[in-house]
Amino acid sequence: METIPREALMKTCTRCGETKPVSEFVPKTLAILARAKAANQILPGFSVHTRCKLCYNKYHVKWRSTRMEEYRIAAKARYHERIKEMSAEELVAYRKRCVEAKKIRYYELKEKVYSAYGHVCVCCGEIQSEFLTLDHVNNDGNTHRKTFGGSQGENILLWIIANDYPDTIQVLCWNCQWGKKKNGGICPHLGTRNDHPYMGVGPSGPKREPPQKGDDMVCSAW
Repeated sequence: METIPREALMKTCTRCGETKPVSEFVPKTLAILARAKAANQILPGFSVHTRCKLCYNKYHVKWRSTRMEEYRIAAKARYHERIKEMSAEELVAYRKRCVEAKKIRYYELKEKVYSAYGHVCVCCGEIQSEFLTLDHVNNDGNTHRKTFGGSQGENILLWIIANDYPDTIQVLCWNCQWGKKKNGGICPHLGTRNDHPYMGVGPSGPKREPPQKGDDMVCSAW
């Protein structure tokens, strides 16, 4: 069986000058990539572009930033041409795949953001993930959301990541966020409790460690 020479498994990027594995380069066509995956083979050096994925992506991000409207129109036209060629059954299956892919992408972004801020309400210490949400510290969430089009939830997550997780965003549980909204931007906990888990709000507030996942706890003052 013919084998690929070892030097063909590495390639030097013409943009950054770094020598990287061929897998770090963009295939010239999707067909080449599909055949390699089907045969469980490594892509030969001549079947990929001369720039690595990192440099290739940087180039296209810069290109799109200067031709955003042109890119949007072209992408929209390609999408409509694609679905026009599909049968009714293919269209249903395609849209189902799109919804599933969008859901997976959203929850991956959400997990990344929550991991950065911590899976815990900064006010009451709630750790049950179903109760947690993101909050704008300066109570300007409505104004901020209006700056985004389309999927606001996903776009806000992308904005948070792109801006290196700013301290204007925090994790609150729904109770604390709703209480904050109904109480003029300040959670009622801050004025009534003396056992705040982090800041010790109150005259004699002892600092405590937040509960950990797996602790034998029910819904409590945390």
